[in-house]
Amino acid sequence: MFGKKNKDDCIRILTDTTKTAFVVHQEGKIVYSNKALSLITGYSNDELLQSISFWDIVHPEFSKLVKQRILAKQKGEHVPSPFEIRIQCKDGSDRWLALSAELIAWKGKPAVLLSAPDISQHKRDMKAIA
Repeated sequence: MFGKKNKDDCIRILTDTTKTAFVVHQEGKIVYSNKALSLITGYSNDELLQSISFWDIVHPEFSKLVKQRILAKQKGEHVPSPFEIRIQCKDGSDRWLALSAELIAWKGKPAVLLSAPDISQHKRDMKAIA
């Protein structure tokens, strides 16, 4: 009916139709990202996969926390989820994400799957009513 799709095609279709950013982080690099991460950050998918680590987009005030939690998750340790972080976009602007991390196997090696909805508007709304 829809043609034959393999598992990777189905995963790409599912993750590319959501506004939540999905990232697979392995050995210090982004090895998978969906369209939402590009839309949120302003970086192309090629830039994200070839020359940018997830650490590069995390705002410096959150860098240590994010590194600690991702490395802990890679070791199989419990990490509170989600937790709010600020990132820096390609254009220099900041955005807020609610980051969740799960340990997975990616191509036979341990990796961390990050899901991160953009909560920037929510943060602005909460500040406006405070």
